[in-house]
Amino acid sequence: MAIIYSYPSETNPQPTDLLIGISTVVTNGVKENVTRNYSLQTITDYIKTLGGVGVESITFTSPLTGGTITQNGTVGIPAANNTTNGYLTSTDWTIFNSKLGGATGVQDAITMWTSASSIGSSAISQPTGGTTITSGKTFVPNVDATYDLGITGTTRWRNLFLSGTATAANVTTTNITLTGTLSANGNTGTAGFVLQSQGAGAAQWANISSSYDKYDLNATANGADVDMNLTSTSGTDNSVVKLTAGTNITLTRNTGTQVTIDSTDQYQGTVTTVSSTNANILTVANPTSTPALTPVMGSVALANTGLVTGGDVNTAIQAALTGLVEFKGGYDATTNIPVLDSRGAQIAAAVGDYYVVTAAGTFYTETVEIGDSLICQTATSSGTGSLSDWVTVQSNIGIATTSTPGVASFPTGNDGLAITAGGAVTAKVFSVSNLTGGYVPDASSLSGDEFLSRDGTFKTGPVTNVSSIATGNGLLGGPITSTGTISPDYTSANNIILSAADGTSDTLADADDILFSVGNNVRYGNLSQLKTYIGAGAGTITGSGTTNTMPVFSSSTAVGDSIIAQNAGATIATVSGALTTTGTLSIPSITDSTASTGTAGQVLTAGAAGGAVTWGAAAASYTSWTLAGDTGTPQAITDGNTATIAGGTEASGAGIATVATATDTLTTSLVNTGGTASATTFYRGDGQWATPPAGTPTRTVDIDTGDGTTVAFTLSVSPASTAYIDIYIAGVYQQKSSYSLAGAIVTFSTAPPTTITNGIEFVSLT
Repeated sequence: MAIIYSYPSETNPQPTDLLIGISTVVTNGVKENVTRNYSLQTITDYIKTLGGVGVESITFTSPLTGGTITQNGTVGIPAANNTTNGYLTSTDWTIFNSKLGGATGVQDAITMWTSASSIGSSAISQPTGGTTITSGKTFVPNVDATYDLGITGTTRWRNLFLSGTATAANVTTTNITLTGTLSANGNTGTAGFVLQSQGAGAAQWANISSSYDKYDLNATANGADVDMNLTSTSGTDNSVVKLTAGTNITLTRNTGTQVTIDSTDQYQGTVTTVSSTNANILTVANPTSTPALTPVMGSVALANTGLVTGGDVNTAIQAALTGLVEFKGGYDATTNIPVLDSRGAQIAAAVGDYYVVTAAGTFYTETVEIGDSLICQTATSSGTGSLSDWVTVQSNIGIATTSTPGVASFPTGNDGLAITAGGAVTAKVFSVSNLTGGYVPDASSLSGDEFLSRDGTFKTGPVTNVSSIATGNGLLGGPITSTGTISPDYTSANNIILSAADGTSDTLADADDILFSVGNNVRYGNLSQLKTYIGAGAGTITGSGTTNTMPVFSSSTAVGDSIIAQNAGATIATVSGALTTTGTLSIPSITDSTASTGTAGQVLTAGAAGGAVTWGAAAASYTSWTLAGDTGTPQAITDGNTATIAGGTEASGAGIATVATATDTLTTSLVNTGGTASATTFYRGDGQWATPPAGTPTRTVDIDTGDGTTVAFTLSVSPASTAYIDIYIAGVYQQKSSYSLAGAIVTFSTAPPTTITNGIEFVSLT
């Protein structure tokens, strides 16, 4: 591999260009570093996922200028004119503002032009908070139907205005909807009135209750039937509706306003046919004459639909329980009784034999405790068996300790617990019948200051005055023996602040709290609130300074002039002293003493005797440098010359040499310690040309297709091990731990997914 700096430089990298890198893989449990090629696009995409690229370009649209900026550029906005969008200058604003006249008006009134340049109030208003618009004047449509207030293309509003009559033709639908009152001839009517036509005259509201009949409805018996009588007030328009009883229907007139309708024989009928919806369970003989139902009998089986007897069910249950767990009794692990482990001649055990440990000890050297279960999982004969023949279910319930749950006993004395015959455990209550122990009885229903008496009841206790109250750090006023005042200490050596723990060495955080007063009420808040207040507040800074001079803190609370100033136009900054930076100094341009920003290639130079600084050409200072090799004549590379590194022929020793006859040239030759260079030899590390040994590795590529099921694939060759084969699925390298190799057969631990044709690539070295 050549030295990196010997390659030519690339000034136009492409996304597909490759970089050499190292990928870490694990082969047979060993971490290895594998050389890989990475495209510039792949590395760029990865950096983007880490958030390391940021904004790649910014495109500015009108009125902003600057185009698309990818690195450096200038963004601007032009002044607006009659064809170009932009900013409004102060002159333009003065002109625009002067065109507007004075504006006066009434609150909630919608504005109107009171003159060509003035705005005032119109007759239309929108009350604050309201949902309606009111008008102080009558709406009048324009005589031109184009401006009519009705439906587009009609003159309905105009016609309504001119005629003074509202008809269905004048509205948008065939209906007129009233949301308020309707006045007819100046009268809005009363409740119950109807709008009555007066013929050719105008309509009016009228009371029609006395103009028409009213009717009463009652019932009378008429044999088996009932008559419904409709009687008019005038007696001239009476009618009767008869209700006639039908088959199995009876009518009974209870009162003049109540009639009962009843039915008889409603539950009688004849079964004409019988059928079964599932012939596998019931069969029907003679379904339409004398039907007989016969159950279909079967056996207890998963697919059987017939009926079974209780005996069949019992037999099936017993058969299903055969070989399941059968409780055999207790096991003393201390004495090995019954003999289950190798400390004696074991008794025979069947699968499902179940023992419970009654005495702690060992079982086949395994520690067991009281309550552990032993279940036989492999049948053993007498005198045989091992721990693997049994399943040990350890309950791990021993004697309880202060840190370990377990078996515990409950005291039942005066200060113990009460245990019933059913095993219920309750705590004893301290009462008149139990004065030697128990818990305090419920006092949730009591009020006031009451105390538990020795007889187990709550009573009002005696009031005893405090004899003395002392005050500690942070408080003043003690000791108090009768009356007095306790107040916070703000000034002494043990004041309310200093009596707290010393926090001067702590690093403050936003969540740390401070005390403050709001209206003489003490509250607390965190430092993030203080930061917000300080940042938003208008603090006070004392001091004075010179116009256009940048300020500097002359003390912790005062400001004065710094050595940096700018002109009135804010285009030039002047430093009256030395300018020193400890970080990166970014300067878009530097103007010299002649007001010039210089041209490409110029440098800042000082005049004679440290005079004014100006942009000028750089002084010529380069003369030459020497090119030397392991041997030969050193070459002087003068200004303007090009140093050439040329390839040489094999030599007896020199390596890299300079040749006196080849100006500015460095010749590189291989050191030959033996052999002859040819098309069939290679250059060894010891400087010899040698013939490659027999058995040069052969690289073989096999391809196949994944179907999501197949795990074994046959190669055309047999690599020595997985170290001599690389596998790629859809171009992705596969970890060697994901497959095994036996001869020419590669077997995956998980079937490769369905791939495109020839999507699996096997690269073997043999």
